[in-house]
Amino acid sequence: MRRTVAAASCCHGATGVVALPALGRARIDRTSTPVDDVTLCRNVHTIKGNAGIYGLDSIAKLCHLLETRAAEAGVLAMREALPSLVSRWDAFANRVTPLVGSRSSEQLEISSSDLDSVASLARSSAPYTQIVEQVERLKLEPVRVRFSRIAMQATALADRLGKGPITVEIQDNAVRLPTGRFAHFWGAFIHAVRNSIDHGLEPRGARGDKPEHGKLILRAEMRTSGYVISLADDGHGIDWEAIRRKALARGIPAQTQEQLNEVLFMNGISSKDEVSAISGRGVGLGALRLASLALGGTLTIETRLGLGTALVFAFPHALPDGLIDVASLNARAVNANGNPARSQRQG
Repeated sequence: MRRTVAAASCCHGATGVVALPALGRARIDRTSTPVDDVTLCRNVHTIKGNAGIYGLDSIAKLCHLLETRAAEAGVLAMREALPSLVSRWDAFANRVTPLVGSRSSEQLEISSSDLDSVASLARSSAPYTQIVEQVERLKLEPVRVRFSRIAMQATALADRLGKGPITVEIQDNAVRLPTGRFAHFWGAFIHAVRNSIDHGLEPRGARGDKPEHGKLILRAEMRTSGYVISLADDGHGIDWEAIRRKALARGIPAQTQEQLNEVLFMNGISSKDEVSAISGRGVGLGALRLASLALGGTLTIETRLGLGTALVFAFPHALPDGLIDVASLNARAVNANGNPARSQRQG
């Protein structure tokens, strides 16, 4: 199904706007508490990314200023200026929350098709346990909700950077995940979007023999080993030799491919030559991997020069606290309903 992103892209979805003040405050609280220098820089960078995507330019610029201070005068200078960031965010939240309201963590988003599925099971006199499992699955968040919001954010950012319009294809495969447990991961996922568009996709008129419009693919799937979430672009890919030169110039080992992979996750190493308000600090990928590790997952990078790059996040079925058997709920629901892989294109 093809869907065009129009005016809705300015707010990136009602759910995203309603949740933004609370989610942003939670990340600022993590930044304000005593943390090491690397974590602090990553948190500020993530706040900057999300603020920029949602058009909160004053907050994004303040974060960028804090990063510049850290680069020029040390992280202590960033720490000393953090109260200004807290104050700026609180002022934004106080203005916005009365307009959009607040969303309780007890609220669920359930589509009519979800309800039809449960009703169909009940009418067919399905076993009680099967109906209960289907209802329990509704407590999990459809990945398609996150992907749809990310797609709108991506198209808006591409337009801002002169790389739009782009096409975003969504393949959610009916996967659902615990909302609260993955909140931090989704917050950090903005770095993947920014990397794909700012680092990966070429500007209009510079794509050579490729299709005129750049393309992103957001995919979620359930495998025997666990869950896989990926973001792929058809941009120019990673120039490993350029990364090697940057690493060696700083005395960082970069002889093997394994060493080069690690370089990408180090603070201060970026595939871009210049720093902008969007990217170039060399912080985002490290924050992404940290968010994955917190869920017992991994982040791998697949790239081919001239063809594009994919960031692949893999998570085990048994998540760290083991409270929800997400795998069995998804597997039984998909098998029972015969849901095919969903593929949507936005652009």
